[in-house]
Amino acid sequence: MLKSVNSKAFSTVCVILSGILWGIIAIFVDGLKRVGFSSVQCAAIRCIFTSLLLLIIILITDAKSLKVELKDLFVFLCSGAFGISVFSLCYFKAIHILGGASVPSLLLNTSPIFVLIIASIFFKEKITLNKIVAIVMAVFGVACVSGVFNGVGAISLEGLIFGILSGLGYALYSVFTKSVAKKYNPLVINFYAYLFAMLVVVPASGIFNDIGLLITPKGALYSLGLVVLCTAVPSVLYSFGMKNLNVSTVSVMAMIDPVTATVIGLAIMSESISVFKIVGIICVLTAIVILNLPQKEKNK
Repeated sequence: MLKSVNSKAFSTVCVILSGILWGIIAIFVDGLKRVGFSSVQCAAIRCIFTSLLLLIIILITDAKSLKVELKDLFVFLCSGAFGISVFSLCYFKAIHILGGASVPSLLLNTSPIFVLIIASIFFKEKITLNKIVAIVMAVFGVACVSGVFNGVGAISLEGLIFGILSGLGYALYSVFTKSVAKKYNPLVINFYAYLFAMLVVVPASGIFNDIGLLITPKGALYSLGLVVLCTAVPSVLYSFGMKNLNVSTVSVMAMIDPVTATVIGLAIMSESISVFKIVGIICVLTAIVILNLPQKEKNK
């Protein structure tokens, strides 16, 4: 009994810590921008070194798990090329344009809404009243954050679009990997996704032209933080958390990510705050909670 409680408590801590680490990513992306890297180059750095680091972890812990079925490589290709690459490129671009942490993170976390829409169109999943309410709340929340209602602290339309596209990219990653989630270790899925994303992002980044910036003290420090603290470590922690907690519980707890980003934005990145922005954040977070509420089974 005690072992079970401790195991569940450990999983809970892992998920919360992963959310916090994902929430501080803007610090390192902003730091790399000040060093001289573009948003595309930041994405390239993340993809190159994350795939390398995950490969090392997998080789040490379970090298045999790298063997996957040939048909599943297409899934990993799509999850990387259309999921991780779009998510990383657009998310980092939104951070660069908006110059903060809370709004990009909030827009990224609209991904469950896109998952719902994609699932209803392609997988014929039923849209319930709860889901409709969640979509309306999320759209209203994003509108509040954008400043469309009062014009105070209004954000760039370009930044808003890239932020929303980052949510779409992460949703595509989730949808593509859904079919292989039970077959492979989460670390293996992430490795192949980042590997294929790297093949898309790196050629367009020109990262090797600015390799000198990468080996400067600040360049190396911010890159290390982006790859290790904000990508590899939270991925490992999240995979541990998934073992003893149900998916809906994990999804709700992972919302510590945008909450952390909001705190970071206000405390470190000098972001402005308004009543409408607070209302918007609450609406989007509430929408995500609603989406993860367990569905009542009908009596047969």
